[in-house]
Amino acid sequence: MLGLEPETLGRVLVVDPDPAKLVARLLETHGFSVVSTDDGTVASQLLASGWFDALITDLGTRTLPGLELLRLAREIDPHLPVLLMTAAPDVQSAARAVDEGAFQYLLKPVAADRLVDATTRALEARNSERTKADILESLLEDQETMERERTEDARRFDAALGKLWLAYQPIVRPTGAVYAYEALVRSDEPSLRGAGEILSIAERVGELRELGRAVRRLAGDFALRAAGAHHVFVNLHADDLLDDLLTAGGEPLSQVAPAVVLEITERAALHDIEEAKAKMGDLRSMGFRIALDDLGAGYAGLTTFAQLRPDVVKLDMTLVRGIDADKVRRKLVALVTEVSRDIGSVVVGEGVETDAEREVLVELGCHLLQGYLFGKPARLS
Repeated sequence: MLGLEPETLGRVLVVDPDPAKLVARLLETHGFSVVSTDDGTVASQLLASGWFDALITDLGTRTLPGLELLRLAREIDPHLPVLLMTAAPDVQSAARAVDEGAFQYLLKPVAADRLVDATTRALEARNSERTKADILESLLEDQETMERERTEDARRFDAALGKLWLAYQPIVRPTGAVYAYEALVRSDEPSLRGAGEILSIAERVGELRELGRAVRRLAGDFALRAAGAHHVFVNLHADDLLDDLLTAGGEPLSQVAPAVVLEITERAALHDIEEAKAKMGDLRSMGFRIALDDLGAGYAGLTTFAQLRPDVVKLDMTLVRGIDADKVRRKLVALVTEVSRDIGSVVVGEGVETDAEREVLVELGCHLLQGYLFGKPARLS
């Protein structure tokens, strides 16, 4: 029976004027759960319960003919398979059965194997429709959930953007004198305070460019107030390089370009290196310097380093942390500082937390240092 086990067979309503109820008995013998009646009106009331998986009805049932019952079943449940039986077939009734969507048209007396096969296939079709309906319902629920999440994310991002501020962490010379401050994004929105959370939600709602513009405006205002007392490092997402406002002369950051270092993280893929190089050329012509951030955090860092020839290289803290006790890290940093010196790049050691780490980095040729040893990110007036 097409792979269906008896315990999984469905519920069938049989409407048959035959006093012997041969159809109902046959189906019960083969494991179907059967409710039988000879009255079309009673059958319509039973169908309204929604309990059945299939309907088998004779065309000649009393009080409500089989075709009328078929039409009613379609109104109650469009996916309920209906099998019509008749001992007096005619072309007109067969055509109407097809028009009304009958699953199958059976001639009585129906052979046992044909009846069981037709009923089984009808129930399989019913189960398939239910599966499709369940999948569709699940997809719709997922879509509604995603829409709610997008709406909530957009609300949270707007709230975070309205409460955006920048924390500044010092970048020092080996002597400890402050050379620059790195601007790090923060927000007073309770649900989105960390830079990673703000960046992630901006990416989800498609507002990376708006976030980048807001950060650059705040950093530009800070740099203008500093009046050349120190440099400012500002992070750029790869998407920011496509923003025409980045090279617009009227922007606050552009007005102090020689005092600004634009950091492009090695973690963010630059899909078109040549386009990035051209954009960086425009930025350099305005006076900006370009830094490659997080060198050592990923696999593409040295390739990006070689292609972009950044003005500043920032070593990722994974290379810096514990470098005083790790010969491999020392050799890697020594190699980077040597290459950087050859191409004229300044090297910054990030994530410095101990005096021992600081001493090794200075010994290996790092020009600048950054980390909790010198100061945590903080709001500056």
